[in-house]
Amino acid sequence: MSRWNVALWKFSTDLPSQDSKPFMCVTAESVPIRALSWAPYVSEENTNIFVTAGEDGLKFWDLRDPYRPLWELTTAPRAVLSLHWLKEARGIVISLEDGTLKFLSLPRIANDVPVTGRPFAGTKTQGVSTYQLSEYLIWNVHVSEITGYAAYCVADGTAVRFQLTSRFWEKEPGRNRVPYFLCGSLAEEGTAIKIGGTLQSPPMSNVPLVAKKGPKPCQKVPKAHDTQKEQVLTLTNSEHVDPEPREGREDGPDKGQETLVLADSLMLENGGTCNVPADEDTKNFELFPPKAVALHRLRWNMNKGSEKWLCYGGAAGIIRCQRI
Repeated sequence: MSRWNVALWKFSTDLPSQDSKPFMCVTAESVPIRALSWAPYVSEENTNIFVTAGEDGLKFWDLRDPYRPLWELTTAPRAVLSLHWLKEARGIVISLEDGTLKFLSLPRIANDVPVTGRPFAGTKTQGVSTYQLSEYLIWNVHVSEITGYAAYCVADGTAVRFQLTSRFWEKEPGRNRVPYFLCGSLAEEGTAIKIGGTLQSPPMSNVPLVAKKGPKPCQKVPKAHDTQKEQVLTLTNSEHVDPEPREGREDGPDKGQETLVLADSLMLENGGTCNVPADEDTKNFELFPPKAVALHRLRWNMNKGSEKWLCYGGAAGIIRCQRI
């Protein structure tokens, strides 16, 4: 897979792998391809089908006619970063750069979209359920079809797991409430990377995210603040402050889940964001996690007997394997 081409090889036990050359190249995109997957084997018909994902969404291809996609699902303006096509071809899970997971029900779409030849009377999101699970982009998602657990990793350094059930394909997000558990996290502490998280932690209270109110405008900021020293802000494992603290609960981090990041003093008073009129002599502030803590890939062990092991890693060069 190059920037926009998909290369296909056919390996043989009779030939050394280094002598193998692609037997076909498919120009699948005009933009970088972020992920691709073969269709799960159900019949001989599926062996020719694969899907690519990128900035515009998903495209399904057939090797017997590789000049145009069988079908497209547009997610623009948000790019797809990863995908997992479940066995028996019943659905696809995709992660996007806006912090959402989308669950694509292929049986529902096959009955609703124009590829069936029937008049299309549904919506553009027919058969697609969207869950807002993070404020930051979700780099990767993977499903263990042995245990039924799904896991995803985020740019803020967190790895999260949940039980994937048929309700994700059949129910609306508001009618499907499942607990999400923190598997582990990375945090920047000075020049060191701190590994946190415990398997005995309760379900995450801030996942999925709820609709937020617009940011409050702040007053004019004197220029003296431009040279003010940065202060240390303690945040929760998801590295953002709950904008609506629950009644009777202090607005602070949970025990054992602390992460340290640097923030301007003005951001402490405004939840990390400060918007003012254009004529004011200020800037917009938004708090982002350090790039070094981002987790880019995670995988469940697919071997029987070891299916409870989860492995993840990212920009810090740390690979962590833990038994869930």
